[in-house]
Amino acid sequence: IKANIGCALYTQSGGQAQLVRRGEPIPRTSKPILVATKNSDLDCVVRSTPRELRGQLVFLQNGALGPWLNANGLSGNTQMLAYFGASEDGSIQDTGASVVCGPYAQA
Repeated sequence: IKANIGCALYTQSGGQAQLVRRGEPIPRTSKPILVATKNSDLDCVVRSTPRELRGQLVFLQNGALGPWLNANGLSGNTQMLAYFGASEDGSIQDTGASVVCGPYAQA
């Protein structure tokens, strides 16, 4: 599985984050849950997230998610429009100021 952004963020966390790959269950936590996946996999992520944890999902995407978030009752969740890329070696290339809004924007 090629997951450059998720793996890079995990690497940058120094092992403090927990990496969950596609198809794996979302673990119970009190922390924000960063979702860095393809838009086509978002429905699967939401289905695999316990209902009581869905408010903790933070969507890191490069596309317009408004209609999808509204349709899934997630319009109040934190969203990040990322202006950076990641290489297979885990390095991050910053290409501008990312924008974050929502309950976990300051986290």
